[in-house]
Amino acid sequence: MFILSAVFSINRDDKLLYYIFSIAGFSLALFIVILSKYKSAIKLNNTDSFIFLIFGSLITLGSIYNSEPMGVVLLLMYTTLIIYFKFVKLAVNRLVEVINFTYLLYLFLSIMSYSGLLFQKTNYVLNSFVKDYGVISFETLYGLEGSTAAIDSYSAIVVLLNIFLNKKFSRYFFIFIAVFALLWTTRFTPIVSFILSVFSFAIVRNRFAAVALISAIFIGFFSFSFIEIYYPNESFFVPGVTNKTLLQLATHGRTFIWAQQVKSIALNFNVFDYLFGNYEHALVSLPWGGGSNSNSHNSFFNL
Repeated sequence: MFILSAVFSINRDDKLLYYIFSIAGFSLALFIVILSKYKSAIKLNNTDSFIFLIFGSLITLGSIYNSEPMGVVLLLMYTTLIIYFKFVKLAVNRLVEVINFTYLLYLFLSIMSYSGLLFQKTNYVLNSFVKDYGVISFETLYGLEGSTAAIDSYSAIVVLLNIFLNKKFSRYFFIFIAVFALLWTTRFTPIVSFILSVFSFAIVRNRFAAVALISAIFIGFFSFSFIEIYYPNESFFVPGVTNKTLLQLATHGRTFIWAQQVKSIALNFNVFDYLFGNYEHALVSLPWGGGSNSNSHNSFFNL
């Protein structure tokens, strides 16, 4: 569905067809899963029912209240994933095989688009960069949807899954391909995330440790945003280097976006916005490259 949504949204900056196809696709997938497992679907326990009720109500009301189609897409995506993995008992090795196959398909179509042979993008919808390392100069690889922001993270996830979950010899092939694509994007953020994920494997041995680690990341996100807002010109980490410079360098400017969005929420959100969300106040003017952006590149903040 992601691949087809990306194809349908080519050269459209309004993303209308992406929204329409995503909503239709997730709705169909959800219907098929529930229909094929209807006997199990009625056996939701109280916790499941409570989560679906609260989560579904907030996102649905938020989507209606703010007329934001992305809210509907997120609702259907998360609901489909939860129901699928609850009722469809998919073996781990089979899941990895499916992800590897779809990744190769996505990577192949992305390279075809990048080379201009198929699904060629116009420059105004592209999010890629030209890198010059003296001996070699090239444009960074972008995904089928026209951005490095999906294919880099996608590649890092494929590397992680094959390192820890794929026991077959073929894993070396997928690791090599995914690492090559990741380096081709020249994005630093997924590489840092990959390294941190590998280190975290040493301490995440039970559910308590996993929750503690996720909570620490969540607190760290707000801490970095707080520092960016109130102490941007101080030097807490490296003498002579301002917090703002270091944080923006380490996160590719993400902390600037987070800080601006946090301030926008504090100044503009009303009671309904805090309950249902509001993408209208997420738009941030960027000091680099011109234009604006509403994508925080942060799952916690996006939710």
